[in-house]
Amino acid sequence: MLSVNEMKEIIKAVDESSVETFKVEYEGLKVLVEKKAGSHHHSGQAETPENIEAKPSVVRKEEEKMVEAVSKQSEADVHQVLSPMVGTFYGRSNPEAAPFVEVGTKVEKGQIVCVVEAMKLFNEIQAEVSGEIVDLLVEDGQIVEYGQPLFLIKED
Repeated sequence: MLSVNEMKEIIKAVDESSVETFKVEYEGLKVLVEKKAGSHHHSGQAETPENIEAKPSVVRKEEEKMVEAVSKQSEADVHQVLSPMVGTFYGRSNPEAAPFVEVGTKVEKGQIVCVVEAMKLFNEIQAEVSGEIVDLLVEDGQIVEYGQPLFLIKED
């Protein structure tokens, strides 16, 4: 499942490119992003034959990046750490402390990976599996919803 931030990144990439439609299907996940007519993002340059000729390779690279993001999310051995409540996400115990985890951190089942503050209570969130953090899906101080993915852990 894609996180809200990942969907926003895909939408932004499509909006800022010359791609009209982006569609990908991977292991049962289907994503379709289409621009409305006249919603092209322009960089202030007039479209010249040189610009038009250069676009296909740029478009392919952007599509490859988006497909890579979707496939990374869809790997079978990747576990999502979900928020057990609505609250504010914190990746460290206090503003001066080091983060609990970062991309590349090896974690053990039961290890604290973050805290979610709800109603002035700081709830420690633990890894449900052992493995390596491969993606952080939310930012420090971000409001999170119940069931929202926070991290991706590639299981050992």
